[in-house]
Amino acid sequence: IISLRDVFYKDILALSKKYSILEKVYEPKTNFVFIKTNAANEIFNYLLDNSIAIRNMGNYIRITTGNEQENAELLEKIENILKKL
Repeated sequence: IISLRDVFYKDILALSKKYSILEKVYEPKTNFVFIKTNAANEIFNYLLDNSIAIRNMGNYIRITTGNEQENAELLEKIENILKKL
């Protein structure tokens, strides 16, 4: 799980360099990635509409890492919404 989390973190970090709306990605110490963004509501609602649950915490989102397939799908959906913002 730790190696999947680390890969997911690096992928989210790469997205944050491509899309500045992801203001800060915090290095994970547990099984989730914490991200500061002013688009937390939009990302949360888009993912929820696509049957993916994350935590919306105001200007932050918390994403629990999953298996390789789940993480790939999640990254794809996140990039889809980031392209629209």
